[in-house]
Amino acid sequence: YKKFAKNKMPNKKSDHFVGDYYVMFSQQAKDNPELEEEAKEILLKWENKDKEVISLWKKMNNWTIKGIKETYKTFGVKIDKTYFESQYYEKGKDIILKFYKKGLFKKNKLGAIVADLTKDNLGEKVLLREDGTSIYITQDLHLAIQRYEDYKMDKMIYIVGSEQIYHFRVLFKLLKLMNYKFVNNYYHLPYGMIYLPEGKMKSREGKVVDADNLIKDVNILAKKEIIIRDQTLTREELEKRSNQIGLAALKFFILKFDPLKDFTYNPEESIAFEGETGPYLQYTYVRANSILKKSKFNPIKVNYSNLKEKEEIYLINELLKYIEVVEKAALDLKPHLLCNYLFELAQKFNEFYHKYQVLKAEEGLKNARLGLVKAVSQVLSNGLNILSIETPEKM
Repeated sequence: YKKFAKNKMPNKKSDHFVGDYYVMFSQQAKDNPELEEEAKEILLKWENKDKEVISLWKKMNNWTIKGIKETYKTFGVKIDKTYFESQYYEKGKDIILKFYKKGLFKKNKLGAIVADLTKDNLGEKVLLREDGTSIYITQDLHLAIQRYEDYKMDKMIYIVGSEQIYHFRVLFKLLKLMNYKFVNNYYHLPYGMIYLPEGKMKSREGKVVDADNLIKDVNILAKKEIIIRDQTLTREELEKRSNQIGLAALKFFILKFDPLKDFTYNPEESIAFEGETGPYLQYTYVRANSILKKSKFNPIKVNYSNLKEKEEIYLINELLKYIEVVEKAALDLKPHLLCNYLFELAQKFNEFYHKYQVLKAEEGLKNARLGLVKAVSQVLSNGLNILSIETPEKM
């Protein structure tokens, strides 16, 4: 920013503005290695509380955080407590130096402080650079301790990409060597890479579709699908509905895969109202609710022994599995199990809907089938809510 921006102010979403300079630096540094050295000098100045560097850093940090918060709000993400790396690097260094003095760590030939983890097949890990500056593991060591002091949690789950598996194996091993017992309840939940049809996303190279632009594109696709079905909507209602459906498409498509697996995100496929998609589940929920709205369902007068068809029995058995599936998805940290279940439930409900009359069935059977429809509607609503997917009133 100092070299290329000429004090320019954000002219787009503020975190995107900062991101442009992140990419620009990486591109410029390919042809000019001296830029990396200049960056290290600025880092040293930052750690030494240089007023000019700190002032610029605070300004750019605020731009970035402001933009990120806007994105979180769009996705319905709430963060109770934010830990800023900048607030913990010094304490992380203190911990490294404390255990270095105790003989747990050593200095290598270059003067960097390292941990010898070769016995654990983790090699020799640098903990503090030779110039005294910190790295990710430095902050993460202190943060792991700080979080436990703050929350005394039974379990800590780090949700970080599978490319960082080695980092967390080292982190947990170091905490064990330091004799922090709580690390036995710390767990890294790795997830695979999300590719686009044109290849892997790389933020340093600018080859990335960020969340804001992605949801914007998916919302446009959702609007097209909605307008095909209903051209009488107000602009406000169209925006609301397309946002509900767009977010459902994106969230469900990502969550339906085993976290460890890499996959390719296809926006057109994700927005389809048919197939294994979020909008398909929303559409099924709306269909079930539509039946209930047209009826005078009396839950007190239901005789479920009237349900004898194999599709009805299958639906009942599927509904009984719901609690078990939610529990397994939670304990195994695999939300895709719930996605798979909800999709199968929706499929079987639609098969039932197309084959049997509900509202035109004789009274006793009609009420029993309405009870079944109500149960499917409730389970779909509960399951989608767990996945942070809204259930619209209309599609």
